[in-house]
Amino acid sequence: MAKIIITSFEVQCNHCGFFELWAIERVTRALVAIGKLSPQSDFDPILFAELFVHHIDNVFCPQCREIGTLFVKRAEPSAWEWEDAIRCQDCGSEIPEARLEALRDATRCIRCQREFEKTQ
Repeated sequence: MAKIIITSFEVQCNHCGFFELWAIERVTRALVAIGKLSPQSDFDPILFAELFVHHIDNVFCPQCREIGTLFVKRAEPSAWEWEDAIRCQDCGSEIPEARLEALRDATRCIRCQREFEKTQ
């Protein structure tokens, strides 16, 4: 029996309503951030997906920064059009269409842009 590799998750916050589709690369960054994965780990999407589901209670919400408020659902790959999305250069999340309409050349989501400006 072949294993199905889950490459994306629908991530939602019970506290603030944050909702986003996370590809396995974003999942990997979240696992590194909570210390459950070394940045030098060999890439294993099956293991990373299972680790993510198991440790979701330790991952903070990117929007409200609360821990233990996220829940995940494995996304149906056909339900999302990854090729059409413009992604943040820092976190990889989709840059909202309204932001792109206001700033055509935006390369970061609002959260990452604020963090970037704090360091400048």
